[in-house]
Amino acid sequence: MLNEKAEDFISMAEEDRLVIEESRYFGFRTANSACFHAQQYAEKMIKARLIMMGFQIMRTHNLVFLLEDFGDSPQIAKAREYCQVLNRYEARTRYPVEGTMNCSPEEAEEACEMALEIPYLIGLYEDEQADRMKRSAPKKGLRRLFRRR
Repeated sequence: MLNEKAEDFISMAEEDRLVIEESRYFGFRTANSACFHAQQYAEKMIKARLIMMGFQIMRTHNLVFLLEDFGDSPQIAKAREYCQVLNRYEARTRYPVEGTMNCSPEEAEEACEMALEIPYLIGLYEDEQADRMKRSAPKKGLRRLFRRR
C-alpha cells in the first residue's frame, strides 16, 4: 500500500500526464505548456518515489538534485540524463523571464516521452507494459470534446 502523501503526488502527476496527452493529441500546439507539464510530471513522480523510500521531500524543482539518493544504476543514469533536459522547462516556458524558451512541437514530444519514462526508470512502476496499456486507453475527456464539434 502506498503512503498517502505519495498517492497525492502520483494523483497530481496524473493530471500533468493528462495535459501532456491532450497536447500530444492536438499536435503540441501548446508546446511550452506540454514541456512544463512534462517537467512537473517527472518532478511529482520522483517525489512520490522518494516518499515511498522514506525520504523527506526537499523544496526544489531541480530534478537532477532530487535523484541524488537513487544510486548509480543504468536506469538512474538514464533518468539523470532525461532530467537534465527536463530541468530546462521548469519555469522558462511559463514566465517572461530572462532565458524564456519557446519550445517546438518536436521538443515537446521529446520532453513528454522522457517524462513518461521517469516512473519506470526510478522503480515507481514495475510493470511498464501494463501501465502503458492503461495510459493508451481513450480518455473520456477527449471523447466528450470531440462529440461537441
